Amino acid sequence: MWTSYTGREMFVCLADPDLIEQLMRQEGPYPVRVIMSAWDDYLMMRGHSKGLLTQTGADWKRMREVLNQRMLKPREVMQFADPLNAVVTELMGHVRARRGNGAATAVFPLPDVAQLLYRFAFEGVTTVLFETRMGSLEETVPKETQDFIRAIESMLSTTVHVMALPRWTRPLLPFWGRFVQGWDVIVNTATRLINVKLAEVKDCISRGQEVRGEYLTYLLASDRLSLPEIYSNTTDILLAGVDTTSNTLSWSLYHLAQMPALQEALCREVNAVVPGDAVPGIDEVARMPLLKAVIKETLRLYPVVFQNARCIVDDGVVLGGYSLPKGTNLSLCQYVLSMDGDVFPNPREFQPQRWLRGKDRAAWRHGSGGEGEEGAAAADDAATSEKTHPFAYIPFGFGLRGCVGRRIAELEMHLCLARFVKTFEMMPEPGAKKVLPKTRGVLVPSTPINLLLRERL
Repeated sequence: MWTSYTGREMFVCLADPDLIEQLMRQEGPYPVRVIMSAWDDYLMMRGHSKGLLTQTGADWKRMREVLNQRMLKPREVMQFADPLNAVVTELMGHVRARRGNGAATAVFPLPDVAQLLYRFAFEGVTTVLFETRMGSLEETVPKETQDFIRAIESMLSTTVHVMALPRWTRPLLPFWGRFVQGWDVIVNTATRLINVKLAEVKDCISRGQEVRGEYLTYLLASDRLSLPEIYSNTTDILLAGVDTTSNTLSWSLYHLAQMPALQEALCREVNAVVPGDAVPGIDEVARMPLLKAVIKETLRLYPVVFQNARCIVDDGVVLGGYSLPKGTNLSLCQYVLSMDGDVFPNPREFQPQRWLRGKDRAAWRHGSGGEGEEGAAAADDAATSEKTHPFAYIPFGFGLRGCVGRRIAELEMHLCLARFVKTFEMMPEPGAKKVLPKTRGVLVPSTPINLLLRERL
């Protein structure tokens, strides 16, 4: 436990799972993140409603309960598998087209994997949220989609600057103007897409037809959120969803390309569950422990949200023998915790086998992971899943303020990674330097991830 400052704000930083658990267990019915004041300022300036990321108190809980119905219940999430698989299929075709006229077995480059997967993640989350396709994986991306993607990137990158600088600098420096401009494009585009769906729902009702659809149709037809609240919450979930999926998949492919034995073990697992041209769904993913372990290990090593902030709003809490009063800001330092060798043996090593349990761990130890004796030793060193503190790994948060889109994000990542490994063999670019993470509001690759691919026949 230590203190640090962001501008004038002091934070008590936690990187101990016991302390994090103590904090989480003492949270009241309305746990509060440290408000992103710049986002709050924009919403107030434009007169927009608050969503999950900025709302607090009873209004936050009411909205959260509505959104949980469609986004966290496993039975409800199943309905998103088909539209997400359609986006994955388009991604596979897009990557395959990069080969050009070369032979089917030709090796071809896939530069800047993260940029492509950002477009994939954007297409996936907008397909779920707006129940429409944006064309971000098409050869010629529609201008509105390009502007939408650029606006999200601009707003998120300038958030760091406008949060750190005092308000009086906003008219003097370019960051606030870019921040507002990005937000305006995001809100206006999301509003237009929601209004299109609203018109469709009203038309169905006027004709006496059954209203069918997934997330957005449910919100519009349920009448449990106001229209401004639907605008704001849909936008918030969009902003939270793109970076998580794209960056996690990028790091996964990066490490698999450098670990051919692990890559082949994963390919065998996927093909054993979905042979031939079969496409995996939720039931099939549930039978792929190594696939899930790869994603889990990626999120451990590269938590997209590398620190999570909380504000004590009740009567104060006691952590590690210290009494922290109401109003104290806390930072849960997930990246620091993930690098703690006392919690995770060999913390800087990419070892998905650390998350395997029971017979899956035994299978890896006996060589099915393709590593032989070396694999068995690594499994012994890294097999920590059954004894790791449950609060040492919380990439999606915990409790009432946990990520509302977690199940959909995991589904999208699992479906994409399974198909990618099944379709392509991945290799690192010759002579490429090690890619390190950097912060841009979230944790991202510091340099482009460039791979070589060969289609599996």
